[in-house]
Amino acid sequence: MNAINEGRDQHFSSDGNLMTTTTEDFSKVAEEIKKHVRKVFHDIISTRHKYHNLAHTEGVVEAAAKIANHYKLSEQELFILDAAAWFHDIGYFTVIENHEEKGAAQAESFLREKGVDEEIITKVKNCILATRMPQQPANLLEQILCDADLFHLGTDQFITNNKAVRKEIEELTGYKIKKKIWRGQSIELLEQHHFFTDYCNQLLEEKQQENLNLLKEKMAVKKNHKEDDDLKKKL
Repeated sequence: MNAINEGRDQHFSSDGNLMTTTTEDFSKVAEEIKKHVRKVFHDIISTRHKYHNLAHTEGVVEAAAKIANHYKLSEQELFILDAAAWFHDIGYFTVIENHEEKGAAQAESFLREKGVDEEIITKVKNCILATRMPQQPANLLEQILCDADLFHLGTDQFITNNKAVRKEIEELTGYKIKKKIWRGQSIELLEQHHFFTDYCNQLLEEKQQENLNLLKEKMAVKKNHKEDDDLKKKL
C-alpha cells in the first residue's frame, strides 16, 4: 500500500495503482518534485548555463504561484501548475531544441512512479508543452505557466536575463552573436509577445513596453553613431 494514501479512502487508476488525490498527497509529491528537480540541476548544470538554470526554474515556480494566487485555483490545479513549473525546462539538459517534450516525458515518468492520476499527468505535460515557442496555451493553467516562463519580459530583470540568454547560447554553441543582431531579435521578441492572462497584462505590459522602447533607443543610438562615423570617413 502506498504510504501517502494509507488510512484513507483509496482511489485506483485503471492499472490498479493508487492515485494521488488529496491535499496531503499533493503536498508530499510536490515536495518530492522540488527535491528531485533541484538534484537534477545540481548534478547536471554547468557554468555555461547562464539562464536555463535552477534560479530561472525557481523564478518560474514563484511567478506561477503568484499568478495562480490571483485566480484562486483548486488544490489540484495548483499541484498541476507547480509540477509543470518545476519540470518545464528540465529537458534542456538532454536536448535544447524541443526540450519541452523531454521535460514533459520526464515529468510523466516521475509522476506516474509517485501514483499520480493519469489525467493530472496529462495536464502537467500539456502545460509544459504549451511553453514551447511560439507559445500556444489552450486553457488557464497553460496560460499561467506561459506567462510565468516569460514573466521577466515585463520586469526590470529583462535586460540582465536577456544578456544571460545570449551568453548561454554563445557558450553552448561556440557561436559569437553580434550585439546588433541579438538586439534586433530581442526587439522582435518583445514586439510579438503578449501575456495571456489578464493579471499579467495589467501587471507587466507597461514595463514590457518600456523594455522594448529601451532596446529601440539603443538600436537608434548605435545607428546614428555609425552614420556619423561613416560621414567623418567621407569628409
